[in-house]
Amino acid sequence: MLLTAVSLSAVATNGLDPGGGALALLSGALGPEAGGAVGVCGFLSAAFTAAAAALGGAEVLLVYLSPSWAVLPGRGRWGRLNNGRGYGAGLLALLGAGSLAPPRLRAAAAPLGPAGLLLALLALQAGSLRHALPGDPAHA
Repeated sequence: MLLTAVSLSAVATNGLDPGGGALALLSGALGPEAGGAVGVCGFLSAAFTAAAAALGGAEVLLVYLSPSWAVLPGRGRWGRLNNGRGYGAGLLALLGAGSLAPPRLRAAAAPLGPAGLLLALLALQAGSLRHALPGDPAHA
């Protein structure tokens, strides 16, 4: 890890910053082949991360928030997987459609992300507090 940090520091201090982040920095220092390889790895990691996040969001929706929304066939674990895949694919399609939206609409919807994160953090604290107080059925 230290060797990687030192190597990146050597590349970064080897001239002016061209702009464009780490990919442009590596592409300029190591050539377009290495920059392309790093770019493909970055794209694939972002794509798989989005798919995993959509599947996780669908699982939270179907297991904890509204289990009655499970409409795809299957019982037990397979039914949960089928419904998670279906809702995850739908959520991923919705995110893809959102990326095609005009920039003005995306800018107007940008505060929804941090607001959702804040709501999730507050719900986590409220649930922890509820279970910590006496009178919770788990304490009986």
